[in-house]
Amino acid sequence: GANISNQLQIHKLRHTLPPISPDSLQRMTETCPDDVYFFLDDLVIDATRFVGAHPGGAPALQRRHMCDITEDYEWHSEKGKRMILSFARWRCLSP
Repeated sequence: GANISNQLQIHKLRHTLPPISPDSLQRMTETCPDDVYFFLDDLVIDATRFVGAHPGGAPALQRRHMCDITEDYEWHSEKGKRMILSFARWRCLSP
């Protein structure tokens, strides 16, 4: 079902997204302090464009900046999960 589809999408993203180092990501957040990034395991989610449209409000996303959202991801609807995955930009390399 949908859960398998999401798992396949995550697997595909892990093999197709460009890598980014933790240091590079940290520098980006310092350069662009209004950007909002999350981690879904090793995937970096760029939620910057979605902050204003999030049903829970901008603060709900902003306070999770640079945090792992795997647990949050799990309770989202299938549509929400697909949207989150659509914002995946990089695969974070281990430090």
